Amino acid sequence: MREYFRREFIGPILRFLLRIVMVVSVILIVDVIGLGIFLFSSGLLNLVSFIEFLVLLLFLEGALIGAAGALLLYGYSEYKLAGQAAINPAFARDQLEKWKERRLPQ
Repeated sequence: MREYFRREFIGPILRFLLRIVMVVSVILIVDVIGLGIFLFSSGLLNLVSFIEFLVLLLFLEGALIGAAGALLLYGYSEYKLAGQAAINPAFARDQLEKWKERRLPQ
């Protein structure tokens, strides 16, 4: 277990987490500014409605980002399988059959 927690692995993990925090912060700031401008222009700006709309907006964005990530993951697996088929068609055919067998019980 100790081999997974070496010093050289902590730096890249921390940089990765810092990038995630930066992206989430930028998205939140843009949402707050945009929602504030929208509610102010429509005359509905008060703290209760602002928080309610912000929560709904963040839930919607989270669902869209999750769906996009799932589609990218599925697309990447199909792309990877197509690349393997160009190198070794028999191996790719075997992987495709195993993929269908794994998905069949679900």
